[in-house]
Amino acid sequence: MAIVAGLGLIAGGAAAQDKLYSDAELSYTLRDAGGTEIGQTLFAVSAGYDYGTFDVIADLASTRYVAQADGPNPELGLSAVGLDLGYRVAPEVKLHGAFVALEIDGDQTHFAEAGVTYQTGRVWLTGFVGQGDDGLVLADSYAGAVAGMEFGQGTEAALGLYGSGDDTAGDVLTLAVLHRGGPLEWTADYVASDEQRLLATSAIYAASPRIDLRADVERFTGADEDTTGLALGAGYEVAPALVAFGQVSRLSGGDGPDVTGATIGVTYRTGARSLREDGSFRRLIRPLFFGGDRLPDF
Repeated sequence: MAIVAGLGLIAGGAAAQDKLYSDAELSYTLRDAGGTEIGQTLFAVSAGYDYGTFDVIADLASTRYVAQADGPNPELGLSAVGLDLGYRVAPEVKLHGAFVALEIDGDQTHFAEAGVTYQTGRVWLTGFVGQGDDGLVLADSYAGAVAGMEFGQGTEAALGLYGSGDDTAGDVLTLAVLHRGGPLEWTADYVASDEQRLLATSAIYAASPRIDLRADVERFTGADEDTTGLALGAGYEVAPALVAFGQVSRLSGGDGPDVTGATIGVTYRTGARSLREDGSFRRLIRPLFFGGDRLPDF
């Protein structure tokens, strides 16, 4: 709670800039996987600021799993940071550079990108090149493009393709859809490569000025994994932009038993994120490693 409240103080202190958005979540989930209890703590924060010709978007996500077992409890931690800097050389053209670092139980990978975005009316096009270090998420060297469009009524969509020319890494396709209008906010993320496919959707419905109903559905297919997750819950706005929420979930499929879970947490959100601001952190890292009820191998 203190971390989320602190973010609100930081955001308020930067009022001299044009704040695009800020979004933070702190939550704890307890799951039952066939009699084994697994706790997960998640902290994620994202913020974007526009300084006129210059803008910056920063992302941070960290999660830790602890399984209750005889003897030492198995643990696994994941963390990631992302930084995207943009400079407008013309009203329709922005140059940008991005850096993403990911750590999984002590193993690190990172990649950097440079690109250009052109926007005309409701359509935007982005081209970029990137360099990684071990091909965990993307090939060591890759290039890509994103095409996006605003459809009006608060709806956006963006289609991305990462290509490497590396037969061992393959290509990655991404699709993001965002709808924000009236009482409903709905998002969908699709990530597909030769080895895995992920479709994750989330909806929040404002049932009253302070109460919302929420649902998440996720379908993941990997080399030796095929799971479906469903979560249902509700939130209550305890202060402006600060929402306490709870939800229950079930993950089915795979070789093991169904996994049930219960989550409590808080979110702090100001402004409205657009898909135009999304970089590789939002398109790849966040949905693949910090979303849904899929459990890592301990």
